[in-house]
Amino acid sequence: MITNQSEVKFIEMKKNFDNLRQYNEKLLADIQLAKQKETENEHSIGIYLNKIKQLESRVKDAEYQAGEATKRIAKQVAREKMINYEKYLLESDLERTKFQDTFSRYLLEEYRAEKSNKN
Repeated sequence: MITNQSEVKFIEMKKNFDNLRQYNEKLLADIQLAKQKETENEHSIGIYLNKIKQLESRVKDAEYQAGEATKRIAKQVAREKMINYEKYLLESDLERTKFQDTFSRYLLEEYRAEKSNKN
């Protein structure tokens, strides 16, 4: 009977040991799978970090180009204002010259009319 009990106890322990070994193997497989996923995730993170750096670089370039374009536009607007002001000055000058010319002709005609009336 002791032998029978020992044998039953031994079988139980062996079964328990087998269950623990299987559970251990499952845990080791899970760990291996987790390590593999971790490696894949680190690789993906590296790829995404490179993409982020590229996008940040593109954003900086775009911001620089936008700043340069803004400067060029501001210069162009300033040039256009200066041209319009010069045009205004030239038109004013032209009007003054036309007025002076007309006034001079008027005075000349008046002078001639007076001279011809005296004769």
